[in-house]
Amino acid sequence: MNTIDFSHFHSCLTHDGIFHADEVGAKVLIDRAGFKGDFIRSRSTTILETSLHDPYTLVLDCGMKLNPTMGNFDHHQDRNANHATAGLIWNEVKDQLYPNDPITQQFVGEVIAAIDAVDLGKENAQTALGSELIARGYRSSSAIVSGFNRPEWGAEGQDLQFQMAMQVIENEIYAAENRAKAEKEYINREILDNTV
Repeated sequence: MNTIDFSHFHSCLTHDGIFHADEVGAKVLIDRAGFKGDFIRSRSTTILETSLHDPYTLVLDCGMKLNPTMGNFDHHQDRNANHATAGLIWNEVKDQLYPNDPITQQFVGEVIAAIDAVDLGKENAQTALGSELIARGYRSSSAIVSGFNRPEWGAEGQDLQFQMAMQVIENEIYAAENRAKAEKEYINREILDNTV
């Protein structure tokens, strides 16, 4: 069971510039878990250092520290990490978001695991899916999120694109929740005798 109350954080910091699905997914998850504070995207070392030591500021995907008690969730300091930022947050919120619901945890967890695998370089879509499917335009949710990057639009444009990319992950989680609901209904269905 998670012990972090995400509603007590006043702000959340992640890096600016190019974004990936792992920090986008982490932001979606903390919002679902009750975070209501300010969201800051910056690479300022002053802001980062202050944030890393502030128990009321979440730091996602930057800072080279993993310290959930302080709200620091970065995976880049560990080349052998099993989770990217989305997975680190998922491990903190899954029991809060879906208590006593292993089926929904499984389905949503698969979305998060796929995001982590791409970010950590552990997924090779070309091998897993075959070049024909890739050529027809298959793209993972991580690739779709990456397509929202517009660095030439400057910081404000990228911040807007980040917010739009959050909707991709929100929709993926929503779809996973619906698949889990259908699975639970199927498991609990009433099977009638065959009277034919």
